[in-house]
Amino acid sequence: MLESITRYLPVSASLATAGQPTEAQLAEVAAAGFKVVINLALHNDPRYSLADEAASVAALGMSYVHIPVQFSAPTLADLMAFFDAMEQVGRRKAFIHCSHNKRVPVFVALYRIAKQGWSEAAAVAAMREAWQPDATWERFMAQALAVQVGGDEPIPTTVPHPFEFSPLAPTPEAFKALYDTTGWGPISRDASYYAGALASSWCTRAAYGEGRLVGFARVISDGHLHAFITEMIVHPDFQRRGIGAHLLASLLAACHKAGISDIQLFSARGKAAFYRRHGFAPRPQEGPGMQFVAEPARPSMPTEVVRP
Repeated sequence: MLESITRYLPVSASLATAGQPTEAQLAEVAAAGFKVVINLALHNDPRYSLADEAASVAALGMSYVHIPVQFSAPTLADLMAFFDAMEQVGRRKAFIHCSHNKRVPVFVALYRIAKQGWSEAAAVAAMREAWQPDATWERFMAQALAVQVGGDEPIPTTVPHPFEFSPLAPTPEAFKALYDTTGWGPISRDASYYAGALASSWCTRAAYGEGRLVGFARVISDGHLHAFITEMIVHPDFQRRGIGAHLLASLLAACHKAGISDIQLFSARGKAAFYRRHGFAPRPQEGPGMQFVAEPARPSMPTEVVRP
């Protein structure tokens, strides 16, 4: 059965991912109607590869594509080769594997974002069902998203050294610790208070340095018409080092890629100049927009008289 393949995950009616199958399991893949096998693992370790997978797949009447991705050093060239392979698949049923189904979920998530119109939040959530990327793969995802692989325009920014950026939301505990440096809310709030906000975000960007979360920003959006950038936070010890600019540029790129042109935010006191440098402008005094600040006065209701 297909479920016996290492970390087998049916993604859709025409796509499944897994770890390395055996020869017998490849025959089951063919019997299940798959027409294309894409392998992202290496061929140089007999523990995680077959003697001649290309020949085995061909003998079963399936097409075979091999994109050897170094697990410790994935590249954008690998990702582009994967995009090309997926475009060639068309409507055929595809089985994508590596050694332990860790490379594959990341590549599939990035393909969905770049080519299939998925939001980053949805694609990353689906990826997490298969694997939670380690630091190497988080950096790779951030790099791929930062240059908008598969898009039209690269983001005009570089990654500040020596910080690491991730499109994945931080833990609620890390977010609370960073949020508490702002003075925006009571420190007595439990980390669980922030968990729902993180889970409901449309897009997130996190920056790490010295082993901790040092910057974070997120977008709340319907994914089509409007986007609101919120919690643009950089730890006071790490400000003026390019982190905020990189977070903001990356979020803007995600919004533009989704076709969202109405992008708004609230500027913290003293930060307006920073946002002006990145294309934002204050609303004119006579312009639209209001903020709820207090419960409205409610008119007293007349006493209802019940007549016999």
